[in-house]
Amino acid sequence: MLWATGFRRAYPWLKVPVLDRRGEIRHQGGITAEPGLYVIGLHFLSRRNSSFIDGVGADAHAIAGHLFSHLRSRAA
Repeated sequence: MLWATGFRRAYPWLKVPVLDRRGEIRHQGGITAEPGLYVIGLHFLSRRNSSFIDGVGADAHAIAGHLFSHLRSRAA
């Protein structure tokens, strides 16, 4: 599932425990502690340009690699 949140970061609809005290999503390179929940497009996700169109692709590629490894290990 893909959610687009727009220009303001607010997650009142997110009902899983991944938010810090400031209301930001806790993640490591776009990977949250909640299984199956990944984020892209956030400021400095993994690079300076992560929140721009030209930076989202690299972050999406990295997360896709993580997902591939995770799914392959579960299939074995």
